Amino acid sequence: MILEYLLVALCRTPSSGYDLGAVFKAALWFFWPAELSQVYPTLKRLERRRWLKARTVPSARGPARRVYETTERGRDALAAWLAQGPAFREERYVVAAQVFVLDAAGGPDASAAFVGRLRDSLTERAAALAAVDDHVKVADLSDAEFHHYLSLRLGRRVVEARLSWCREALEALAARTSRAKGKPNRPIGRREGTVAGPPRADRQGKFRDEQVNGRKSWNRGRQ
Repeated sequence: MILEYLLVALCRTPSSGYDLGAVFKAALWFFWPAELSQVYPTLKRLERRRWLKARTVPSARGPARRVYETTERGRDALAAWLAQGPAFREERYVVAAQVFVLDAAGGPDASAAFVGRLRDSLTERAAALAAVDDHVKVADLSDAEFHHYLSLRLGRRVVEARLSWCREALEALAARTSRAKGKPNRPIGRREGTVAGPPRADRQGKFRDEQVNGRKSWNRGRQ
């Protein structure tokens, strides 16, 4: 659904499917990547819905191209979507899911290697975003370009935050390894048939795993 709105917005400037695919690779890759195999079927669906209209135009290089342009109905749909406000939704961040079960990787060294690979990947992504961000002349941007720039800044800040987490995680793993050499890395206080809940404060302000049977509890312990 989000892809539909992005295409409607981009087609305010008449564009072919190939043009749109290039835009996704150049400008939207850091938050909403899309392949041509996704773009073309979505364009056809939006044309049937009359959010886009299409025409065939001659091309200087090869066969004629099919160019799509946003209709009034499409503009109304886009405006209605934005009028709903920020679309907060549950995001499935695969890396976070992997980290959640990273104890199964084989020990602290394997965990550190995983986080190190993530750090290296994010470092490359941060550099790519910075290379664009640092050369933008904000005063020269059109209104649409300025909002594209704001999304770039958002993406850059998200990557930087994740990089900061990588540094914290690697430091924490190193400290844990130095404290517990030769000790098995297992959940504290875990009994067979129970699920460890979130940390719970005791009277000394320390935290321990709360044991719950078959359900989650997010309440703090009583003082």
